Amino acid sequence: MPKYIAASLGSLALFLSFSAAVAETSMQTETQLQYMNTEYWSGSTGGNARVAPSISLVDSPVGKAIRASIESPGDYQGLNLHLPEKIDLRKAGAVSFDIEQTAYKGNGQAAVMLIFPTGSGLIATPEFNASGWKHVHIPMDVRTLKSLGSQSSPALGEIKEIRFSLFSALKSPGQHLSIANLEFHPPVIEEGPVTVAGYRYNAAPTSGDNSCTWLTDGKVDRERQVFFREYSDEPDITFDLGALYLIRKFELEAVAIPSQNISEILLYTSFDGKDWKMAKHIPNLDAGTEEKQYSIAADQLNLLARYIRVHAGRNRTDFPLRFAEITFSGKLPTDAEMAMAAAQQYDLGPELPTPNEANYWKFSGTDGAVWIHRQNGILVRYEKQERLLAERLFSRYELSDGKNPVKADAYSDQVLSGKLESPGVFLVTTTNPALPGGAIPKSGSLRDRVNNTPPFFFCKYSTCFFLLSCYGMLKRIYKRSYGNGDGTTTRVSKG
Repeated sequence: MPKYIAASLGSLALFLSFSAAVAETSMQTETQLQYMNTEYWSGSTGGNARVAPSISLVDSPVGKAIRASIESPGDYQGLNLHLPEKIDLRKAGAVSFDIEQTAYKGNGQAAVMLIFPTGSGLIATPEFNASGWKHVHIPMDVRTLKSLGSQSSPALGEIKEIRFSLFSALKSPGQHLSIANLEFHPPVIEEGPVTVAGYRYNAAPTSGDNSCTWLTDGKVDRERQVFFREYSDEPDITFDLGALYLIRKFELEAVAIPSQNISEILLYTSFDGKDWKMAKHIPNLDAGTEEKQYSIAADQLNLLARYIRVHAGRNRTDFPLRFAEITFSGKLPTDAEMAMAAAQQYDLGPELPTPNEANYWKFSGTDGAVWIHRQNGILVRYEKQERLLAERLFSRYELSDGKNPVKADAYSDQVLSGKLESPGVFLVTTTNPALPGGAIPKSGSLRDRVNNTPPFFFCKYSTCFFLLSCYGMLKRIYKRSYGNGDGTTTRVSKG
């Protein structure tokens, strides 16, 4: 057992992360060079090639590397590391290495198999988007491992071999697969930065970050920022953390004028990348009017997720957006932490009473029912056929002259009246002490709803400068900003 592996273990999981390798050759440590010996490596024919890939030690931008070069045709060829001594994964926190290949010219997937002496083991399938060196980090957690061979469920143990494969893609003479800087790491018990496995833009930026690496490279540079031009879609990015993490801190960094850049951030969480829950709203509290480096951050979070969507909003559609870096901090949760976090996944805002007829109106229609708070007009429950579809819908307002915005939300609204205007259509009128005069009518319809979307809830403020948003399941439907001819702007959002 190499002495650098610690002998303690919390919960272990298989987690993959990639970051672009440095362009210049770096100095390798003794640990990183430990397995860079051709005697430990062999090529795999995959059962299809007549001759196994040849093995060589090569120089690369990331240092000395082991390369398997294809000698004869055949699918499923690969590269195997025969460990000089067994490694006990129960005492290791992660394994990392750099990988480079020439089989894929675009998006692809590799397989990393950790083999037990019995022949069974664990498998990871990292994805990457092009040729070139990538750094892979595999922390360990049995909740996200995949079993290999006869093993019925993921379990950790001693391994004697690691197999690297590109599935059927590594098959033609001239192709190769290279591995460098392979090392095992001790368990990490404390909270710290989470290495992102990868991310994608759901709304493509106008310019910058074609490689999807800028936001996680640790660099905050004015000239190296993602850019969304005026009147473009708002940034919406899905991050894959590679494993189930308990996220405790989020930070977005930018070099821009804070009051004319990102106004708010919405975080959505998912276990599978398909079903999403709204988890956190983070406002920009910096009203600065001069360009500077600044951040929008939140700590003491309790977000349990494998995938996190980051949606960045703007105050005005004629504002371009720029940002340089996004970071998450957290840890692999214990079973107890996981259970606690799972029960607290929504950020619903200030506590409100449980729905009852004394504190709420209940308006019903052909497409469900809503409960609306009698004091502030906030919708706290939208249900259809006994299914809960949304838990909180509220408004946020902003009065702005472009320099000193005044922000408020519906939690400080005061209800003037509320009624069912017609079957399925309700009207609630409020006022807000932070806004100058005038009532705020809010009307909603529960008729002809489709796709389980929240009730249409249109808010109108009679002397409105900015009306920021009405959120239900926090799915934004449309947004417009209108000039008022006096240097101010009215923004209306529906969601």
